[in-house]
Amino acid sequence: MIPSKSLHAEILNAQLQLQMQDKLLSERYVALTDNVPQYLSSSSSLLLAGGVGFILGELSPTVEERFAVNNTQAQQASPLLKALDLINFLNSVYAAIATGLR
Repeated sequence: MIPSKSLHAEILNAQLQLQMQDKLLSERYVALTDNVPQYLSSSSSLLLAGGVGFILGELSPTVEERFAVNNTQAQQASPLLKALDLINFLNSVYAAIATGLR
């Protein structure tokens, strides 16, 4: 059975659309992978990483606190550490979304 011209045209059109989408996806992938080092080494990202590192260093228990039997201060810092992890995660999501929109 020979397909009709309209069916054949629809198939060609669908193949063309898939090729165009594949090309756009490849271009976006290349643009994203090329820009990641720029975003990671930007001054705002480095400042954020330095600030978070400093805060985590200040919140981390010292050697004496690690080996102490009564470790209540480290347990009290746990919610703050979770909040900092959440902020870091949200920053990563925001950066990924902002990159995808460009």
